[in-house]
Amino acid sequence: MTKTVDVRYGFSDIRKKYPSYLALGLVLATAFHFLFFMSAQFLNGAPELSPRSPITIIPYPPTDFIPPPTIPHVPIPSPPTGPAAKPSFAIPVPVPDNEVDINRTITPQDSLSKISGFVAKDGNGSGGVLEGGGEFKFEEEPSPEAFIPVEQSPVPIIQMTPEYPEIAKRAGIEGTVWVKILVGKDGKAKKAIVVKSDADVFDDPSIKAALKWVFTPAMMNNGPVEVWAAIPFRFKLNR
Repeated sequence: MTKTVDVRYGFSDIRKKYPSYLALGLVLATAFHFLFFMSAQFLNGAPELSPRSPITIIPYPPTDFIPPPTIPHVPIPSPPTGPAAKPSFAIPVPVPDNEVDINRTITPQDSLSKISGFVAKDGNGSGGVLEGGGEFKFEEEPSPEAFIPVEQSPVPIIQMTPEYPEIAKRAGIEGTVWVKILVGKDGKAKKAIVVKSDADVFDDPSIKAALKWVFTPAMMNNGPVEVWAAIPFRFKLNR
């Protein structure tokens, strides 16, 4: 005899009780986690909150307050309204006859204006010329860029060759340096500046050599004048 078992037995009952079992499980899990968290806090010991320190307010005693010093009012004097006093330094003072120096003379202004070629020195030591109009003018050196007309250009009579730097020799550096020399009225080099350079290592030797050059002075209106002369210094290795 064969016994038939219904596989659907109890399925409908479990399906009906599933929502209630799920809700019960969630409540139990939440309660378990809450109890576990509280027991862990109790066993470890919760930190105690320190009470706040009391704040004491001390009133500022008004007796210790020192007021700032008062500034006295100084009245401003009013300018005088009367007639201005005459300067005393312009009033001639009579001198006794026995103190008068009859040999002392004073050059009048019109005679001073006729003096030409009077050379003086200013505070920096540069010369100046008092011309016929009485105006004192200091001689200024010409600018390197200024054009100065001359009747006769300076001609070098003593030339110095610059020293070839040792570091440039080892590196095999060659080049040219253009130097402007300020030729004075005596023909000597007063100043030297580098106008153009192929290598900075050659600038200092070129300046030192240029300051030792001597020229015939430039001439203008039958007199020497200061002019700038351009000189190239070429540095080339002998190979």
